[in-house]
Amino acid sequence: MFATQAEQFGDAVVEIYPRSALDGVPVHEGHIVREGEWPVELSPAELSARASAYVPSSVARDILSNMGIDIPRRINNGDIDPLLETFVSKMTPEQIAQFAEEAHRRA
Repeated sequence: MFATQAEQFGDAVVEIYPRSALDGVPVHEGHIVREGEWPVELSPAELSARASAYVPSSVARDILSNMGIDIPRRINNGDIDPLLETFVSKMTPEQIAQFAEEAHRRA
């Protein structure tokens, strides 16, 4: 959802990270739990360098759609909270693994 929202500012990608990418990096509990946010003590460039795959947001939406999880093609700034609360459910560990596998295949 956040990558789709970011499309209004230019090209947007979803970065995939293996758990090991954060070994030794301090990770903190997120401020907004429903967003699944986990702040890390890395700059954006350092974090991106640890990604194992990158896919455009349109590809990520297609993967999710094939999994039965539909994300709107356009998301404006004020749309995130209502979508998180009513439209999008949390993905299971199995769904996350499926998404990551397909993202790596398409990267």
